[in-house]
Amino acid sequence: MPAGRRCPGERCPVVLTGGERYCPKHAREYELRRGTSTQRGYGYRHQKARRSWQARIDAGEIIRCSLCGLRVTGTNWHLDHTPDRMAYRGPAHVACNTSDGGRRGAAASNAKVD
Repeated sequence: MPAGRRCPGERCPVVLTGGERYCPKHAREYELRRGTSTQRGYGYRHQKARRSWQARIDAGEIIRCSLCGLRVTGTNWHLDHTPDRMAYRGPAHVACNTSDGGRRGAAASNAKVD
């Protein structure tokens, strides 16, 4: 059997070997369930702010990751927002932003209710 893991789709026999989250069939289903970026809260205001930051990056301005402080380059970055989602902190590396969100989510899930 090839190295990898099974697609987490219900009863899916597909073995994923390239780091994918789902097989193509279940990836499409997942994206449909997620909704559009606007439905997920990344509407006009978010897209406008992202375009503004991208223009500054493209112009050669040194923009630092809002989480680790290292330079952000290219187009593969996230627009980091405050935990309350009311304001933006600026560009963040994808890995920094997803790790930060994971830490905050785990902390909330693991908090003990007295």
